[in-house]
Amino acid sequence: MLAEHDLNAPPVVAVGELKLGPFVLENFTFTEAVNHAPDLYEHVQAFAKSSSHLERRSFIEQLGETIGRMHATNISHGDLRPGNVLARKTDDRWQFFFLDNERTRKYMRIPRKLILKNLVQINMLHSDVLSSTDRMRFFKAYLRSNPKLVPERKLIARKSAQRTAERLNKKKHK
Repeated sequence: MLAEHDLNAPPVVAVGELKLGPFVLENFTFTEAVNHAPDLYEHVQAFAKSSSHLERRSFIEQLGETIGRMHATNISHGDLRPGNVLARKTDDRWQFFFLDNERTRKYMRIPRKLILKNLVQINMLHSDVLSSTDRMRFFKAYLRSNPKLVPERKLIARKSAQRTAERLNKKKHK
């Protein structure tokens, strides 16, 4: 499904079940490794050590465009945490690979609550390295790839920021 829309996921090698008698305890999927593609957390840490703000800007904008394209094609990722997105640079373009796609779905029309959920999940990439300008840059790139949401941009931005702040606050107090 993702590949049909020029979105990347590692190729599946095997799928299986862990059973105890007739009961399925767990399902699992094995995929090929994606070489030289750390997750988003690792990239942000690397940006903290690097002085290249142009590289960070390119990364953020292309990530926004990619997720915007995913939502524009009515696909919602089941768990869009930064640890479930790998990235590598090829020439001057970033490639993003989506992991844990068991709950990733394509809809006739993606529900707004799932758009917000994905935006909050990816916004949990909280770091002093990423400024509010970087977050706005991501959102503008997202909207360029998903222009049907432009009329709702202020509401989506506000709700996404509010829900992210609530989640970060809960995480801080655990």
